[in-house]
Amino acid sequence: MRLGYVCVFILGSSLACGSGDAPDVAAPPMVTTPPAATTPAATTPAATNRCPEGLVFTGTWQGEYPGPPVDVKSPVTVPARAEACDGAATLQCTVPTGLYHPWSQDPAEFGTIRPVETYRAKRAVTVQVDDAPQNLAANDTVVVTTYWGEGNCSLKVGAKTGPGECPNLLEDEQGAFFDLVPGRDDADIQLFAVTCAEGTKAWIDADKALFDRPEVAEGGTPEYGKAEHAP
Repeated sequence: MRLGYVCVFILGSSLACGSGDAPDVAAPPMVTTPPAATTPAATTPAATNRCPEGLVFTGTWQGEYPGPPVDVKSPVTVPARAEACDGAATLQCTVPTGLYHPWSQDPAEFGTIRPVETYRAKRAVTVQVDDAPQNLAANDTVVVTTYWGEGNCSLKVGAKTGPGECPNLLEDEQGAFFDLVPGRDDADIQLFAVTCAEGTKAWIDADKALFDRPEVAEGGTPEYGKAEHAP
């Protein structure tokens, strides 16, 4: 029996199945996505957080156990940006005492700036995007905008976006299904936003320079969903 399927390609092409006495067409291999109950939904960045070409802002920290938590022991004045994707820090922000982490109750916003990753299919494959199968042919592409952890990413295939298994992990007996397309190799930037003592909201990089300050320490994540102060 002939198998018909709709192909959603990043390049906007499609495959139509004919009828008549043509030989049967085999469906591309199906790659299933494991349950992702702990995978957060991707947030839509505000218009003010549009990043330069090739970079993307996601409104959370990435990974199974994001961190480390930023434990501000006493108010500290640090370089900051008015918007996450502003580039160089042009503000000075006095960060209030608190524990800053997506699992903490102290008020803050969180984000990650990372390069967009594009993967090109080496052969026909079906991937799941938000539990909907997307059929790709050789040379079609999948775009990764966020890594959530446990092998799950935010994907974009054509107009379809949502969580799915990271394409670099998909393989069968022939090997990997995708090649990474060369692009930007910027390091991921993890940051958070607070209302500064000066009264303005600002974004601060949660980087080594911040943790090197004597007023700041690395907190802990003793279990999933829990952040705690440094000893």
